[in-house]
Amino acid sequence: MPGWLSNRLLSSVLLVLLMSAGHLQADPRDLAAFRASKPLLLDIRYCGCRATGPEVGPSGVLPDFLDQSRRVTVTVSPEETGFLSVAGFSMGYALEGVRDAPQTVRFGYAGAFRTHNGQMTGQGDLTLVKGEWLHVFGSKHKSESGVQHTSVAVRVIDSHGS
Repeated sequence: MPGWLSNRLLSSVLLVLLMSAGHLQADPRDLAAFRASKPLLLDIRYCGCRATGPEVGPSGVLPDFLDQSRRVTVTVSPEETGFLSVAGFSMGYALEGVRDAPQTVRFGYAGAFRTHNGQMTGQGDLTLVKGEWLHVFGSKHKSESGVQHTSVAVRVIDSHGS
């Protein structure tokens, strides 16, 4: 493509983008409607560290895990199927509300987490209680350098309070 043609094409594209910039901004009323349609926040944490221990009980995670872990959040509806992927971590999920138990959501998942020690995967069908962390998969590996942990934990919270 001749240089003058590519410059002219680039100028045309930039002009169209500048003219439509006002149309690219979302109307706050539309944002409120979208947020209302996604009333929950799926909060996922993952790291090469230990998430649980006897000191936190069955439905909690260690404070160090929350400090060290990476976080992915996505707004969701009580009935939703989705997939997310970020550097070294991916998860497909399905949420289903539980009739007569508004604080409870069924959570099906299949996920993979890659660390410098390799890849770990997990899948399952669980029941989440809003606001409570649940360790969904992880591993413990002994090596010459010590014990290596990998952990993935999730929770569901109301998105309006986040």
